[in-house]
Amino acid sequence: MARTSKQYLQAQVERLNTALGRPAEGWTRKNGTLFANVGHLYLQSHGESPRYFELLQISNKAGGASQVSGRSYSIREFESFLRGLFAAINLLPEAARHTLELGL
Repeated sequence: MARTSKQYLQAQVERLNTALGRPAEGWTRKNGTLFANVGHLYLQSHGESPRYFELLQISNKAGGASQVSGRSYSIREFESFLRGLFAAINLLPEAARHTLELGL
């Protein structure tokens, strides 16, 4: 089994943002002021090396975030969590995917 890295998980979260029609970047600068892109998903890690990962979503223009993953996962568990998300998205009919992209 290939080794999973933090960089690999980050790439998968970027892919998830694309698949769901979410903002690709967490922050946008307008007229010298930073604004958070509400809906952007990002990977957060903590612990030594890092050991645990969670999926967060920017929830307001000030950059507040909410946890989407429900809890922190080890690197292998988080990889499985992401695979499950992609499998669920692929099972959705096209109309439901469009609804997800609109954020409804």
